[in-house]
Amino acid sequence: MDAFTSDEDPVLDVRASIARSYHMLDPESASLFRALSAWPGAMFAASDAANMAAQPEQQVRQTLPRLIHAHLISEVGPGRYSWNRLVAAFAAEQADLNGSETPNHALRS
Repeated sequence: MDAFTSDEDPVLDVRASIARSYHMLDPESASLFRALSAWPGAMFAASDAANMAAQPEQQVRQTLPRLIHAHLISEVGPGRYSWNRLVAAFAAEQADLNGSETPNHALRS
């Protein structure tokens, strides 16, 4: 992520842009966002997100639209989501900074 940081032009600072979206999330959505960093790919299902967050799928399905609204993930089909690798890298940074409260944090490598 450091390569996408700009001290001269905040408009070009990708990390700051993602951080603004992240910091606007409620605690439940932020926790799910960090938990998703354990997923190894760019596409995932709602059930995958529920497994990463160790939460009931129905609860996660109610939270995922908040991540879409924050432009952190995209819905690519019913119950199917994707995210940019830079957003995933930011989520991993946040999981590391927060000591990841999710049980699946160790899955990331």
